[in-house]
Amino acid sequence: LVRSLKRVGLWSKMKAIYPFIGGTATTHKWNLKDPRDTNAAFRLTFFGGWTHSNTGAKGNASTSYANTYFLGSTSFTNNNTHISYYSRTNSNGNFIDMGMFRPTSPNNTAYDIHIRLFDRYYYDAYSTNNRISGVSTESLGFYFNVRTDATTHKVYKNGSVLATSSATSVTNTSNMTIAIYLNALNDNGSQNYVTDRECAFATIGDGLTDTDATNLYNIVDLYQKRLGRAV
Repeated sequence: LVRSLKRVGLWSKMKAIYPFIGGTATTHKWNLKDPRDTNAAFRLTFFGGWTHSNTGAKGNASTSYANTYFLGSTSFTNNNTHISYYSRTNSNGNFIDMGMFRPTSPNNTAYDIHIRLFDRYYYDAYSTNNRISGVSTESLGFYFNVRTDATTHKVYKNGSVLATSSATSVTNTSNMTIAIYLNALNDNGSQNYVTDRECAFATIGDGLTDTDATNLYNIVDLYQKRLGRAV
């Protein structure tokens, strides 16, 4: 996995990689990019009723979420961001799979992934006025929320472009002063929209090109197949 990411130039674009290997909360918490047991290394802290197994970490749609300790205000660069989430669960509900939301003026600040929320997908990037949405009838696979410049916001599923937006972004990453949560939304300091999905891989990092997205999907797909848990 690491060699493949380095070979195609993706390793340097990653700030956090969560491979969910080992089957326990203790082994699932590590950030592969910086495997120190500290908040500054963006290792996960799990809260609530998770189910950990060799196939990933599964939420309970009620209390389960993980704090990444990743603050966009200090670790993101404007218009050069992505988050990704590999879901092994096909479910539909009032769920957000990853992200943060903070009320700010003049536009609210948000960065998140809703894979399937009542048969719709939603992807926010910096402002709730810059949202990509559409019909979603399943929540299986590898999903990316990517911004590469002020007018390029893309959503990918399994390495292919799902939707795009050319709306001008409110690039106030300085307002992203609360951490990104996994399997829930960090809703101005509280977990909300907790999902029941099983996460088998997730990343946070710089913006990705179309080629990067295809490469990342192919690498992670092979990784999941070798672990016997691809969807």
